[in-house]
Amino acid sequence: MNTLQTINVVKYYQLKIERGYHVRVSQVSMPLRSKPLRKIVSVQMIVRDKYTEPIVIARLLPNVQEQTDVFLEFEGPALVNFLVDCEDENDRFVHVVLNVQTKEEGEDVEEEEEGEEEDDDFELE
Repeated sequence: MNTLQTINVVKYYQLKIERGYHVRVSQVSMPLRSKPLRKIVSVQMIVRDKYTEPIVIARLLPNVQEQTDVFLEFEGPALVNFLVDCEDENDRFVHVVLNVQTKEEGEDVEEEEEGEEEDDDFELE
């Protein structure tokens, strides 16, 4: 059984502000791949930057298929993790991680869209 799933960040905005970055993430969804995940339990966003310990910015509860705007503000550049807990068709607990790296200092930062990204850190518990 192929259980590889992807997370699609439908809209990912990253704006350079005076003291770091302001990141807006809209509508996080789970596209169907082979057999769909039956239920999304929760989504967490964690920001890791060079100034702070990893912090949980937001915890989004099950209905993430609808529009979900989360604003993250931090000293950039940083790594934004989306931790998605869900259940598959056999009621097994699945943990999926998607990492989004913000741009390095000095790069132009504009609105950008992330397509589907496959995740290597896929586990069944």
